[in-house]
Amino acid sequence: MSDNELGGGQVPNGRYTGRALPDTVVYGTAQTGTKQIAFSCEITKGRFAGEKLRWFGSFTELSEDRTIEQLVTAGARMQNGDVNDMTGLGDTEVELQTETNENPTTGMLECRVAWINESGAVFMKTPMDDSEKKVFAKAMKDKILAIQAKHGKRKPTRASSAPSKEPAQASAAK
Repeated sequence: MSDNELGGGQVPNGRYTGRALPDTVVYGTAQTGTKQIAFSCEITKGRFAGEKLRWFGSFTELSEDRTIEQLVTAGARMQNGDVNDMTGLGDTEVELQTETNENPTTGMLECRVAWINESGAVFMKTPMDDSEKKVFAKAMKDKILAIQAKHGKRKPTRASSAPSKEPAQASAAK
């Protein structure tokens, strides 16, 4: 696949197992002056294995933490805090979350890697801390109890490896 085909939009939005391609790392500066980093990622499993898509990261006050987290997740060691040290990038299989957007320059639809996450990880945009979880639990308590009462409280069942003490039912007809 040539560089011109990267991000061509043939991969549907979704989550795919893949890895970063370290030989494709480029650094740049946007017209706004924002420092950026980009590289290609390859999907390694499933129907779209072998497809390559671009990932872009930027270093603004609002985005730099998440950009650095994604680089680390993708395997970049950045020894001694050196953003130019991409040793290890691509050594780790990750989850690539893709999305399709219109390229502002060409007007063409492009699929790209929007997020690089740990494989199998579940992320929330804004996770709750312990105190928020307690407030949320208190707010939901009456609703949960009402629904449980409506449907009858169900006790959790435990799978048992011990054989049942009740006799097996005989078949009705032979």
